Amino acid sequence: MERGLLGDFQPQGVGYGNILMDEPVNYGAVDPAQVQAATEMGMLMMPSSGISEMLGYAPDPFSDENLPSAAELIEKGDFEGLGYQLLGVSGDVMYAVSPFTGGLLVLPATAAKGARASRIAAQTQKLPTVKPEKKYLPNPSKPKIKFEVGSKVDASGIGKSLEQSAELQDVKSIPMSAFDVESTASSSRLAKKIDTSKKIDPITVVQDKDGFRIIDGEKRVAAMKELGMTNIPAKIGIDLKNPPYKSTGDFKVNITKGSEAEKILKQDALQHGRDMLAGKVPMQDFGNQTGKDMPFSEYSAKTSVTTGLRNSLPFDPQANVGRQMKLIPYDITGAGYQIDEVTGIPLVNKTQMQGGVDFRLLGNEALKSEQSVVSGIVNEANRNEQGILGVISNMGGRSNDFSHHVTDTMLDIARQNASSVDPAIIKQYDDEVRALKGGDSFLGLLNPKLDEQLYSLDPEVRLSGDIRKNMSKIMDKATYRDAGLVPSMGAIRYAVTRPDLRYALRSPDDSLNPTGLGVVDIQPNAMRTDPSGNYPISHKTYLYGVHGEDAGGLLTPVPRITFFPDFYGQRTAYGSLPRANRRSAETSNVTNLLTQQIADNVNNYDEYYQRGLLGF
Repeated sequence: MERGLLGDFQPQGVGYGNILMDEPVNYGAVDPAQVQAATEMGMLMMPSSGISEMLGYAPDPFSDENLPSAAELIEKGDFEGLGYQLLGVSGDVMYAVSPFTGGLLVLPATAAKGARASRIAAQTQKLPTVKPEKKYLPNPSKPKIKFEVGSKVDASGIGKSLEQSAELQDVKSIPMSAFDVESTASSSRLAKKIDTSKKIDPITVVQDKDGFRIIDGEKRVAAMKELGMTNIPAKIGIDLKNPPYKSTGDFKVNITKGSEAEKILKQDALQHGRDMLAGKVPMQDFGNQTGKDMPFSEYSAKTSVTTGLRNSLPFDPQANVGRQMKLIPYDITGAGYQIDEVTGIPLVNKTQMQGGVDFRLLGNEALKSEQSVVSGIVNEANRNEQGILGVISNMGGRSNDFSHHVTDTMLDIARQNASSVDPAIIKQYDDEVRALKGGDSFLGLLNPKLDEQLYSLDPEVRLSGDIRKNMSKIMDKATYRDAGLVPSMGAIRYAVTRPDLRYALRSPDDSLNPTGLGVVDIQPNAMRTDPSGNYPISHKTYLYGVHGEDAGGLLTPVPRITFFPDFYGQRTAYGSLPRANRRSAETSNVTNLLTQQIADNVNNYDEYYQRGLLGF
């Protein structure tokens, strides 16, 4: 079995998705054989299990063998069994493997990918992209006549004229033959100005099944027609009530050859999947690694299920085109289970996992955070008639330090080891924490009332999340590691991280942070929660939350930039350094309309990632 496919790299699961397939689970007094069978049955209900079953890696709950692979079923002629197996596989993966089964999977794949089969008409897709501030040939037959394309685009009329709309991300070059306009005296005067300046701002049009309709710039169209130009740059809005779609069972990649999108969606996605399969993805930055640190190979954790998680369906970007999205940064902890042991050290008080992307599957709350963060999300939802789609985007390996998961695990291990550590070392640690801003009241590492102080409902008593974060940062120093207080903060961060998020790709702008593994639908005037309500049941770290519906999640860790291209485009335009984009995205109000182009890009990335994951 390839570790990259079923071990720490497994795609997101639901229900029992937090049980590690390659790590022991503490079942207590329950018959291990019965639990193993039940667990394996539960694993077969996970969305990601379809991949492993198809490849012959899924265990048979009632024997010591694995369930037959798709190839074995085909070889035996067991097409009924194959049909049942296909029910557990996503449409994306079925399409990815269909070339190897003689087209056998095409029909069920078509059904599974029904929502993704919608594509904008070929008329739109074949139109060349026009870049603002660049020279443009509005008449290819006269290459010497070049115009500069302005960046001023008024697309406000699209939303005003349509009940449901979505905008193409790029400006396109539309043939003048698509429009029937009359010349006027004012358009003649404009034609002279355009001919002199050699500059044209894009018009705004709406496309429906009947063609293109001008929203802004009819005079510009007439002027360019008078000048004998055959094309004009335009921003295109799609009428979702009367769309120019064509439905087809054939998956066609909607990207321009040679474009930046092609690199991201084909090269990067394929390589991402291949690296995951081969186990070549580097580990998250869990701590300061020096010669005396515990090596990554010795990191380990044992877990057991507690509350478990509700089932969740895959998120379908195509069905949500036209919705407003908001980037919601999350740490990379897990939910629905507990940490029993870290690097061979049993925990006295098991760490209850209540966070990360799976938090939404524990109850009715979409998220928990600081009061100001929750208020900002609610305000954004209130500005949109349909509310917002909160797209969860995971942060890095040290993002967990703010949560109780790292703090609780660290304190448990440190207190166990304290008796063999020089008291001066413990005093030094306490003094460093008290020297922090807001840390002067810190009771001390071994004080039995420290837990109450850390998580008190009284804001005058409760220590801030920044104190928790810095407690971990201080404990990460060689002084405390070498003294034996905590053998490895990196191992603790690793233990509380959801298994499939323990590894991360690197990119210059950190836009590869896994995004879309969970999406929440937050409606206007959504119910808020606070300390007087359901605390501390839902999340020990945070006091404030907001209700929302689970909108599903992707099986593929799609890069942040694919969901939120406008933010990265603006950062590039403003000359921001790529390495500063990650932090800016996590501290800014990043929103984006889910356009048809973004939906297609997400699906295309998923397609190529799955191809890479399956080894072709």
